[in-house]
Amino acid sequence: NTFVAKVMFDKLPIGDRLNFFDPSESATCRCCNTHVESQIHLYQCQEQQCKSHRLRCWIKHSKSILAGHTSRLIMDAIDNNVRVFLHLPQRPQPWQRSQGNRTVHAAVQSAIVAQHYIGWDKFLAGFLSPAWEVAQVLYHEITGDYPPRPPPAWADTLLPVLWDFSHDLWTYRNEIKHGATALEQ
Repeated sequence: NTFVAKVMFDKLPIGDRLNFFDPSESATCRCCNTHVESQIHLYQCQEQQCKSHRLRCWIKHSKSILAGHTSRLIMDAIDNNVRVFLHLPQRPQPWQRSQGNRTVHAAVQSAIVAQHYIGWDKFLAGFLSPAWEVAQVLYHEITGDYPPRPPPAWADTLLPVLWDFSHDLWTYRNEIKHGATALEQ
């Protein structure tokens, strides 16, 4: 998938990149009209409509992640850290309402630390710490909460959801820049 490759390697044709190749192309974000539009800015633009769209998209995709038998403890860790990166408000109620298993909790904490080194922007692009898979496998082994037909790896269900989230943001950005209908274009 070309889009996925461009997201993963920071090659989306976005303001700063377009301006580099064609100086007549504005590098300014069309949503906020104040910042240079970079791939990071696509995830963090503070203009209210962009932020609201990003929040709606993240909520929708978070539910898809949970549907893949993801531990609620892992989902809380991902949700909290991704929301900080996206400049979104924290969730009012955690997904996990009880303490949870200490061994899984320790594995999740290790995954958070490892992901901090890689970066949460890279997480959304698909660069996951292997520690997430370890925590998820541990969760399945301890709780017995296996999907009916387990995928080869938990990340196989997570990655498409993250890429769909990025694609939703990209589509919204393109609608603002180019118009949503043929008439607007």
